[in-house]
Amino acid sequence: MTLEAVYGLVDERDPDEAYLFECDCEPLFAITRDRTGANLPSGSCLVGWRWHSMFALGPREGLPRGIDPWPVLRGLRGAGYYIWREGRVRNPPAGTQ
Repeated sequence: MTLEAVYGLVDERDPDEAYLFECDCEPLFAITRDRTGANLPSGSCLVGWRWHSMFALGPREGLPRGIDPWPVLRGLRGAGYYIWREGRVRNPPAGTQ
């Protein structure tokens, strides 16, 4: 089964844009398709999320920071974002995946 079949992603000729944010007070990161990060939960990063970079998100594109794409894609599809702490995974709230 391909990523396109599971997640409805576009093909490698037309990847989606995704955005990497980070929290300044701890090693916490987030990926969202919202360029402003407005959909990221403010309670997860008390000082506010800081935009880090834009990257191409597609079935043939690598993800930033060497993380596994499957949890990221599930989080984006279910909650609209994916948050993780450096070295471990932090899932979106229950029922949003």
